Amino acid sequence: MNNIPKEFTTLFDTAKNELVSDRTAQQVIVVRTVKNAEYSFLNHEIVSGNTADEEQFANLLSEKEDTHITELVCVWNTSVLDIPSRNFRKLLVTLNKENAKTKVLLTGKDSCLVKELSAIGE
Repeated sequence: MNNIPKEFTTLFDTAKNELVSDRTAQQVIVVRTVKNAEYSFLNHEIVSGNTADEEQFANLLSEKEDTHITELVCVWNTSVLDIPSRNFRKLLVTLNKENAKTKVLLTGKDSCLVKELSAIGE
């Protein structure tokens, strides 16, 4: 992937490594919080609509009291960048209203681009 903004480089690298470590995962999401902590989770059944992995991750962030996310990368097992599911986007904003401003790395026509979660919509 070319032209990844500097603030997303480590998140994208983590995503690639996570997918290599678990070939059964359909998707990985990696986030950075305002406390500069990095968290990731593998989505195993997202294609079928199972959101259990997303809910478990949201609970983890809540338990750690680290719910304000600044950057997010969502990568499919095909290495394609994408937006997270509608369910996950809603979970993030429910966890912390500031997450509407979370920056999400996406694939543009000629290079990567960054959009705020609120600009992606439901």
